[in-house]
Amino acid sequence: MTGFAGVEGIDGDTRWRWEMRSVNGKGLDIRLRLPQGFERLEQVIRKKIADKLKRGNLQVVLSLDREAGSGVPVINQEALSAVLAAAKEVSGQIDTNPPTVEGILALRGVLEIAEKDI
Repeated sequence: MTGFAGVEGIDGDTRWRWEMRSVNGKGLDIRLRLPQGFERLEQVIRKKIADKLKRGNLQVVLSLDREAGSGVPVINQEALSAVLAAAKEVSGQIDTNPPTVEGILALRGVLEIAEKDI
């Protein structure tokens, strides 16, 4: 079982493209690459694939291209709280410099790009 599929489209000021590549495999191995802010789709995608396929090595990629200025940065408060709690816990266990704001905001899922309200 080998294959490739791709589909693309445009939604407002965002161009999107899904690609899926597969090769034969004994079990089902799914590797996802999603843009920042789309992490919550991962389990849904995995379940839908597992419902249809029983074996194979799959690579699934979602690519997005947005026009400059089309979104606004939004802090994911839940992710930020989790990161800060983890940093506090680790700082009590090891001697390290405190995290920087830039470093925290660069972590996947902490800073998301939301669509502008029109």
